[in-house]
Amino acid sequence: MASPSTVRRTDPLPRRQPGFAFSLYHGPDRNPVPPAGGETPTGSGGPFHGIASRGLLSEIAEPEDWSRLAHRLHDGSPSDEPALLDLRAAALRLHVLSFRQSARAAERYLEARLPPKGPRLCELWNIKEGHTSSVWHVVARDEDGFEEFIVNVARDDEAGRELARTAQTMMAIGKRHADLAMARVEDIAEIEIDYGSKPLMVTVTRNELVRDGLEIHLGRHRQTGEPTLVVVERFLTKPDNPAEIARLVGRVMTNAECLRLEEDLAAFIDAASEIAEVAVDINEGDLVWAGNRAVVVAIR
Repeated sequence: MASPSTVRRTDPLPRRQPGFAFSLYHGPDRNPVPPAGGETPTGSGGPFHGIASRGLLSEIAEPEDWSRLAHRLHDGSPSDEPALLDLRAAALRLHVLSFRQSARAAERYLEARLPPKGPRLCELWNIKEGHTSSVWHVVARDEDGFEEFIVNVARDDEAGRELARTAQTMMAIGKRHADLAMARVEDIAEIEIDYGSKPLMVTVTRNELVRDGLEIHLGRHRQTGEPTLVVVERFLTKPDNPAEIARLVGRVMTNAECLRLEEDLAAFIDAASEIAEVAVDINEGDLVWAGNRAVVVAIR
């Protein structure tokens, strides 16, 4: 798989390159995203960002407000509900990206950053999201073959600053420690999208794909209630509150796997300390289990 140059870009990338065709997917079952025709209507079951963005966290008055209203944040539906109106006003002020705006940022990054080698067929699969970024698994095909990688799109202004800072640190760590169990950051860029009627610069990174990596979370054993580490296959949400996670589907990690996780994480923290003081939050999705080791995919 070809790797791009790892150069920090400080200038805006050009807006478009010709010859690109995109297919969008979302969710654990890789469902196609409906064609754009405005935001997804309320109740359609279409894709939306179900986790509050970094800047929006401090604007949510009651946690249940988010779980009730997240799917309506950007859908344009009429409402006189004060909690929703407040969230929409804050989202606009903080430049919180909708699902389709995140997809657009990922598309424009690919148009600008991939070499113009003729027609490009790009599949973008939204596999994950967090407070900081939406995560897209990219398969980019051309006449010579294909390459796969991850694109992270910052969720809002504050998230963009955090993503740029942590990505720069991860890039420096990767350059010094080539064999570390960490997804390499291969590129950091600021790209322009249309946000309403005005241009908006969005932080986007290209990261190494950790194949077959599954999120690790700290949960509780169903029978004993004891804290336990879990490899998560998917998150299940409530039908009436589609942004609220009801339970996890996965498996409990074995004692041997937990020991290996501790060793991998300790090795990473030790190596990273040569560059900067970093933290890894298991329940923020910063670690994935890939085969027989724990791999760091994000830092704090």
